[in-house]
Amino acid sequence: MILSKEILDSLYRKYNTRDFVLNDPIQYLYEYNNKQDQEIVGFIASSLAFGHRTQIIPFIKKVLFHLGKSPYESLLQFKIFDINSLESLVYRYIQGVDLLSLFYRLHFVLSEYGSLYTLFEKGFSVDNSLFSAMTYFIQTLYNTPIPDSIERKVKNRKRNLKFLLANPIHGSACKRFHLYLRWIVRSDNVDIGLWKDIPTNMLLIPVDTHVARVSKALGLTDRKIQDWKMAEEITVRLREFDTEDPVKYDFALFGSGIDFKKDMDGLVSNMIRS
Repeated sequence: MILSKEILDSLYRKYNTRDFVLNDPIQYLYEYNNKQDQEIVGFIASSLAFGHRTQIIPFIKKVLFHLGKSPYESLLQFKIFDINSLESLVYRYIQGVDLLSLFYRLHFVLSEYGSLYTLFEKGFSVDNSLFSAMTYFIQTLYNTPIPDSIERKVKNRKRNLKFLLANPIHGSACKRFHLYLRWIVRSDNVDIGLWKDIPTNMLLIPVDTHVARVSKALGLTDRKIQDWKMAEEITVRLREFDTEDPVKYDFALFGSGIDFKKDMDGLVSNMIRS
């Protein structure tokens, strides 16, 4: 099976469009003109990007409602609209109190660092690696002291916070954080490119079920576990087709995964014939 740049670029053109984004959590970044708001909204939306998109999209909308017109200002001042209503939200095993805990941690970061990028860059400066930057970022959020009033509500929900703040040090694929970085580092007609000092060639592919399935079918990886090493392995292969921006093909793989039967049957047939 021979995978070519022509095939990948064709899928990139097909799926990397605003029309495809209408059903993707990144759509919420486009609702804000302020870069500070986009940075915050991107992190919240990507953190909740698990499960079926038809459920993810409306839930994120409900969550963002509690942050008003400027999520950045709301979190900086920690003025959450209708906390009782926020706490009543439930999406799979994530509850509103988990989000309240996350919101306070983001409030702390904005108060201490001014932006999420400043915190990320501090970790990145250790050895100019994505791994160090993400680890420092996540551990800072996780270790942030929170008020007793919130701590009492989440003291038995540490696993939920660890899920929302997946740490690469444990080998996790960190799909949602990589998704966030794709949104705000890359710049094209889909991704918004806020963090311009992070090289796009350092990004790793956000690995979910769809991406893993298609990547295996195309011979981009033979790993069975969706972990950090799988993300690295797929990205290394994708660099063969675009050395400077391998993660541009994320939507190509993800979109093909969603339409797996329709697109991949034809794609694999064409590749076999070639």
